[in-house]
Amino acid sequence: MKNYKLLILLIIYFISPSSIFSQTNDSISVFDTTISFTLHKNIKPYSVHFVIIDSVEVTIYKTKIYNNNRYLIQSLDDTINFMGKESRMMVDRFSYDPPNPNFNNDISFVDINFDGYTDLKIKSFVTMEGTSEFNYYLYNPDSNKFIYNQEFSNLDGNLSLDAKLKEITSTIYDWREETDYTEIYKIIDNKPVLVMSKIKAVPLEDRLKGNDQIHYIHIEKLIDGVMKTVVDTVETE
Repeated sequence: MKNYKLLILLIIYFISPSSIFSQTNDSISVFDTTISFTLHKNIKPYSVHFVIIDSVEVTIYKTKIYNNNRYLIQSLDDTINFMGKESRMMVDRFSYDPPNPNFNNDISFVDINFDGYTDLKIKSFVTMEGTSEFNYYLYNPDSNKFIYNQEFSNLDGNLSLDAKLKEITSTIYDWREETDYTEIYKIIDNKPVLVMSKIKAVPLEDRLKGNDQIHYIHIEKLIDGVMKTVVDTVETE
């Protein structure tokens, strides 16, 4: 029945104006808005018409991108299985992105490859811990299109960007194992290259003894093109 309702709604979507999508029913809700964003400091703002179609077990994103002359330059559609509204809305307590009151950061804008052009970032999954994963679409000035990029979309965890150093830092905390995972990537040839990884954990034997002040530290760095261990020790804090 849910799939039947979703099919009917999608048919209506293609033949009706977007204002119809403010309505909801038992298992499907639809939201839409238009968001302006700065593509480049020397270019007038572009805009995105972004629609979310939510059912219990699937989320559909429909994205239409317009240039500063209001001309449609691209449409992007994503179907995210096994991620309905409830799981999609649970995640931003771990996000470094400013809250988006309309979409809970389902879509946001970031220069992920530090080339001076804004890229699109669209939510692709929600982990059991409530952390978001994203698909990244890099803007290509030659084609005036946003192109899906697998390497950036594979980056996990909360990402912080350092435009000056052209570095991306990924952080993940596993509360079950009391372990921090940190990875630093440099942007080389328009790709994220891992240059440092760090694991910091409270050893299990110490946790069982009630001592959570002793940490295991393991650090690897990229040296001559190979990740090599530079620290492998236990320290007391």
